[in-house]
Amino acid sequence: MDAHGPDGFLRGYKGDVRTWSDASKGRPEVSVVESPTGVRITLSSQGGRAVEFTIGANSAFGAVGSVPQVVTVAPGGSAEQLLAPTAAGRYDYTVTANTGDGFERRFAGRVQPER
Repeated sequence: MDAHGPDGFLRGYKGDVRTWSDASKGRPEVSVVESPTGVRITLSSQGGRAVEFTIGANSAFGAVGSVPQVVTVAPGGSAEQLLAPTAAGRYDYTVTANTGDGFERRFAGRVQPER
C-alpha cells in the first residue's frame, strides 16, 4: 500500500501483518519525522526477537552509489537514525527487515527549510 501527497511525499508499506500474531517473532516497525536538518527515523522491534534493519537510499534523488546502513535492534528496543536529504532537500529511503515476512517501508519527500 502506498500513500502519496504533494511535493513528492510518499509512504510505502509492504509485509505480512500475520507476523504480529506471534509474539516470539521480531515485530519490526519504522516511524519517520521530518526536520529541517534531515529525516529522523525510529526503528523498533516490538516482538521477542532482535530485528536487523537495512536502510537504503533510493536513486530517485541522486543517491546512486550510497552504501546501505544496517542497524540491529534488540527485542523490545528501538534505535534512531538521522538521514540526510539531498542539497535540494529531497529524500527517498527504503527500510527492510530480516523477519522473513516481506517487511518494507519506503518514505520520500522534501524537507522544508526553517522559516
